[in-house]
Amino acid sequence: MLAPSCENDPTSDILNGPENNTESGIENGVENGEGEAVAYLSVGINNADTRISIGEENEEGRIPLYWNAGDKLVINRTIETLAIGDEFDGMDTASFGLTEEALDKITYPITVMYPASVSTSSTAHFYIDTEQAYLQGHLSNGFGILMGKAEKEGDGISLEHLCGYMKVSLTGSATVKKVMLRTVGHEPISGFFKHHGTATEIGMTSYTSSGIADGYYNSPVITIDCGENGVTLSNETTDFYFALPAGEYSKGFALHVLDSNNKQHRVKVYGTGKTITAGNMLKMQPLQVNCSKDWGIHDGNELASFGRTLDKNAWLGAGEETIYLRNDIDMQNETFTDLPYDSSHRAFITFRTEYDEGKIIFNDKIKVFEGKKSESENYTIYNLCKETTTDGGMLFARIPTDLTVQNITLGRKADDPTTEKMEADCVFTLNPNEDDYTYTGVFSYVVLGTVKNCVNNASVIGTVTKCSGLKFGIFAGNSDSSTGTVDGCINNGSIIMDATNGKTENFVAGIAGINYGIIKNCTNNGAIKITGSGASKGIHIAGIVGCCAGKSETTNCCNNGAISITGATTTVYAGGVGGYAKR
Repeated sequence: MLAPSCENDPTSDILNGPENNTESGIENGVENGEGEAVAYLSVGINNADTRISIGEENEEGRIPLYWNAGDKLVINRTIETLAIGDEFDGMDTASFGLTEEALDKITYPITVMYPASVSTSSTAHFYIDTEQAYLQGHLSNGFGILMGKAEKEGDGISLEHLCGYMKVSLTGSATVKKVMLRTVGHEPISGFFKHHGTATEIGMTSYTSSGIADGYYNSPVITIDCGENGVTLSNETTDFYFALPAGEYSKGFALHVLDSNNKQHRVKVYGTGKTITAGNMLKMQPLQVNCSKDWGIHDGNELASFGRTLDKNAWLGAGEETIYLRNDIDMQNETFTDLPYDSSHRAFITFRTEYDEGKIIFNDKIKVFEGKKSESENYTIYNLCKETTTDGGMLFARIPTDLTVQNITLGRKADDPTTEKMEADCVFTLNPNEDDYTYTGVFSYVVLGTVKNCVNNASVIGTVTKCSGLKFGIFAGNSDSSTGTVDGCINNGSIIMDATNGKTENFVAGIAGINYGIIKNCTNNGAIKITGSGASKGIHIAGIVGCCAGKSETTNCCNNGAISITGATTTVYAGGVGGYAKR
């Protein structure tokens, strides 16, 4: 098992240059070989090519870090130094050049960060890559974040660690393609982070921004990619190094090792929680790797982690384009946010350089989200309950054009709508904000891609009293554009909403609120019940589609669910298949 010895953690300090301090600050007036004036910043221990060598433990149990040729620093987050040359390769102190132009931009006090690639133009935030490359005997590219300050010209600069380090040692015969480390408590360990304030306040907090939920700009996963040929293990240990933000990790870590056959070894590490201390190396007991499990999502904790992961490629097998459910998934003890696939805001993202322009890149490697258990049975996600007041889905956010979600069952049983007693193990509570144009659904709030052969047993309760423009459907609030397709899906869950004094233009249906695309071969068995005085002001209600719009197609569908509205006063559009059709 991968666990510490006894009760004492085998940790070691990591040195950063001689005595963790430098001899001087910026030295002016030195010419390079071409006669250009260059100033030098002398520091003891980059860009995307950073390779921090890890030395052998000394007699004091410390592990030094060494510079490599090509390393850079960044000053005041925007001024890059020149790359160091071969003469500093493997040294614990190096002199970093600054051109005259760069030197003119420097004002004191200065903040120096390492590597240069972690910097953003924000004065408070920096970036840790979610996916790293394996480098033998080194920390991975972009890891090992260091920070130091000089108050005035001539001051020495001490670079302090913002991360702690973990060494995972593996043995066996497998050819390893990926090693993924994740936090069981979903604390972020990669993405954008905010330093507490000064270099002496070691540690990080997650980055949030107005209107963007915490967790979308950071991730509980770091993956080391071993390259096209992988790393073949042996009886001798092979070491993998992770750099982790200093802090408390409530439920510890899980390790996932993927081999070249897309099989994995899964193990929890420090299941009772762990503290990561800045500058210390945590050395894990060697793990004998036996990759026998199928790669994919096996439990609720992993599904919740997937939803918070910036780089969803971490969950893909080698050469795969499909995310697989591998078991029935119990979400009872998990805090879950809808799985973000929205290319315009909540997306799986890599956006370090694009962040300052407000852009987020949609990662299109995942083509299918698959829940097939057998030819006749799906895997089931159960004990998932959620409440929303605005755009969003219970399971997914948007489903983009090139993604297919298929063969998933949500909930193990549906409630009995005749009694209005919610007995389903999945319940979606909907309470839209006043006057919002809200798109929401159990599977997804907007479908641009495909939902296929899925089953819903979740129930929906809520109100449309305050809302104008609600688009609600079990599989899609809105099946948008000609590409949006819902095919072969079945709803068994009931929908019960209070629309007392409801406002206008609300769409509620068992499959899709509004359809602009294609809905075919679908069945609704769930009762839909709208109650409340004044419930009927412009409400569109049906078993399959609330409104068939544009050039949409709704074919070969069947409604078996009871449709009822009480307290109606004006303007009701109701039907078994479609409530309303407009071109």
